[in-house]
Amino acid sequence: MMIKWGLLYFGLVFGAGFGLGIVRMIWLVPWVGTRWAELLEMPWMLIVIILSAQWIVKTTSSEPQENQKHSYFGIGIIALACLLAAEVGVGISLRGMTITQALLARDPISGTVYYLLLLVYALMPWLWAKRLQSLN
Repeated sequence: MMIKWGLLYFGLVFGAGFGLGIVRMIWLVPWVGTRWAELLEMPWMLIVIILSAQWIVKTTSSEPQENQKHSYFGIGIIALACLLAAEVGVGISLRGMTITQALLARDPISGTVYYLLLLVYALMPWLWAKRLQSLN
C-alpha cells in the first residue's frame, strides 16, 4: 500500500509541477528571467505539496486499522525518489543533460530553495500525519 500511495502522491505533485512548469517557461521566464520565474512558481508548488499530502493522509487514515500498514515517511521517500527519477529522465531525454546536470545544474538561489522544497515534499505526508494524530 505504501508504494501505491507514494506513487499517487508523486503523480499529484508531478502533474501540477508539469503544468506550472509550462506556464513558467512560456510566460514567466521571458518576462522576469529564469531565477525569478522559478521563485514565483515555488509558493504554488508548496501549496500543491501541502494539499496533496493532506489528501493522502486523510484518505489513508480512513482505512481500517488492519489495512493501515504504510508509513507516511515511506510515502514521502517513494514520491521523492520518483520525482528525482523523473527530473533525471526529463533532463536527459528532453534537455540533453547528463545525470549530474539534471540534478545539480541549478541557479544558486532558486536551486537552494528548490532543494529545500524537495525536503518539505518528502516530509509533508509524515508531518500531516503527525498533525492529524495530535488533533485526535
